[in-house]
Amino acid sequence: MLHSPNSQALILALKTLQEKIHRLELERTQAEDNLNILSREAAQYKKALEDETKERNLAHEELIKQKKDISMQLSSAQSHCTLLEKQLEYTKRMVLNVEREKNMILEQQAQLQREKEQDHMKLQAKLEKLDVLEKECFKLTTTQKTAEGKIKHLEEKLKEEEHQRKLFQDKASQLQTGLEISRILMSSVSNPKCSKEKKKSSKKTKCLKRGPPQQIYSKFGSLPIVAEKSASAGHSRNASTQNLQTMQHYRPHILQKLAEVSEPRCLYKPSRTTSQCEAVPSDSEKSISICNNLSELLMAMQDELDQMTMSANCSKKFRIRRWVKLQLFRKKIATVKDQRT
Repeated sequence: MLHSPNSQALILALKTLQEKIHRLELERTQAEDNLNILSREAAQYKKALEDETKERNLAHEELIKQKKDISMQLSSAQSHCTLLEKQLEYTKRMVLNVEREKNMILEQQAQLQREKEQDHMKLQAKLEKLDVLEKECFKLTTTQKTAEGKIKHLEEKLKEEEHQRKLFQDKASQLQTGLEISRILMSSVSNPKCSKEKKKSSKKTKCLKRGPPQQIYSKFGSLPIVAEKSASAGHSRNASTQNLQTMQHYRPHILQKLAEVSEPRCLYKPSRTTSQCEAVPSDSEKSISICNNLSELLMAMQDELDQMTMSANCSKKFRIRRWVKLQLFRKKIATVKDQRT
């Protein structure tokens, strides 16, 4: 019964079953071992996880703290940045104000420099003008001194001219009286019987009157006297004074000739003889020519006296004008000096 095929199959089945049981036990032991290992690993993992969570929590807390610190620092930094921005704007404004003030100061300095240069130029021009005025003042003082000397000299000459004019007036009055005496003598000498000779003598006197005064002066010698009247106010005083001096120099000769001419006429006594009547025409002609010469000489002397008076008046006016100009110029120089000081 045992050696039947079913038994063998059963044995095989039992063997296989034992083997399977053995395997299952082995697997169970392995599974238990694995379970123990897994439990241990799970505990370790759990422990590690708890540690990690703790670490994460700590890290999170630290991160939160750091975030808070960073946020606080950021806020403080922002506030500090705002303060710095405000300070920067303030400093920019200050820099702009300083630059504006600097530009204004530079412009003011440039303006002051220009004004200083202009003032210096004006002062230089004023100094140059003052130097020119001082030179002119010095020249005018020298000219004033020379003019005063000339004026004194001219005053002395005027005094001499006044004296000479008085002498000339006296001499002219004497010559006038001599001329009247000669005319009276000529009228007494002339005779109605000698009318033809009178006509001839009158013709000769007319010719002599029409003739130039140089012929008249030639009979009495060359007289260096200016007999022309000056139409202008600025007549030459030097010419008049020189003519007066020359007249004074030549006066004694003229007076002698006039005395020679006038004395025979005064001492002449007419007679009624025929010889004297025949000699009357020639004497009458001479007396007429002498009278004409005397009249021309008196006219020339009168002209010279008029010229002397005109020159004296002109010299006085010129002297007054010159003094007024000098006084005005001195006042101008004094004002310029006061402005300079």
